[in-house]
Amino acid sequence: MEAWRPWPGRARRPGTSEGPGTLVSLLLALCVVLLAPLATGAFATGSLLTAPARVVSPLARVVELTNAERRAVGLAPLAANGQLARAAQGYAEVLATSACWGHACGAVPDFRQRLVDAGYADWRYLGENVAGGQRTPELVVAAWMASPAHRANILHPAYTEIGVGLAYGGRLDIYWAQEFGAQRGDAPVAAYRATWIAQAPVAPLAPSAQARVFVDLQNTGTATWVRDGPRPLRLGTDGARDRASAFATPGEWLSANRPAELVQERVPPGYVGRFAFTLTAPATPGRYQEHFRPVVEGERWLDDLGIAFEIDVRP
Repeated sequence: MEAWRPWPGRARRPGTSEGPGTLVSLLLALCVVLLAPLATGAFATGSLLTAPARVVSPLARVVELTNAERRAVGLAPLAANGQLARAAQGYAEVLATSACWGHACGAVPDFRQRLVDAGYADWRYLGENVAGGQRTPELVVAAWMASPAHRANILHPAYTEIGVGLAYGGRLDIYWAQEFGAQRGDAPVAAYRATWIAQAPVAPLAPSAQARVFVDLQNTGTATWVRDGPRPLRLGTDGARDRASAFATPGEWLSANRPAELVQERVPPGYVGRFAFTLTAPATPGRYQEHFRPVVEGERWLDDLGIAFEIDVRP
């Protein structure tokens, strides 16, 4: 479940949350996965987990797994922050000792204020994931990564710090909270940035034959990609930049040097966008390399991600 909660009376593009005095909106994510109760002898149910010896290991493991997911897509790892951890632990305990579920429970229902009260006052970006019922760090991180809204929080490029909380009790036996943040002194992330995720293979083609392909890129910047408007993100020819491709498909490609626009209308930070297009083999047999690169029209080319198709054209 995903909720957008704007600062009262103001609005900003989803997925970024900026500090007081600026336009603000917050990406809040909620995850509930009901599982069987904990096995006897693991951790006691029906009580809060507060002893450091029982907390540190699972919480550190959640941070480790979260950073492994970020590294896998080329993002910087998050640093553990004691203030965020204090806020996360406090909120996990609220969930475990009340009948309330969500992001607005307890005496301080505004999660932004909870983080400020914990000492994280000079923030630029904030986010929160919560979950209940998952018995291990591996299960809870897998549950968050399986949900697009939670995955976007974990993989949000603007975040630099993390705190995790864990408490036992209540209807679901175990509750987790993740707090994400970036402070004003942190170095800003580039507005337009991408990470290669996947692309379709191309089998050998006969002259004039066609192959349908795709390229998947993750938005690891801070700006939302758009398909339409004054600054759309498109796939452009590279190698010799803006060259006319020998594999252009008339009537489908935007032009001989622009094979595709985004399939999606919008791709917020942390999400994956797709470019899909058709390659039409030239009449001359040979081995070809077709290089492409994302470009924000009218603004800039993104970094070279090594997007290339090696194509054998055989008679």
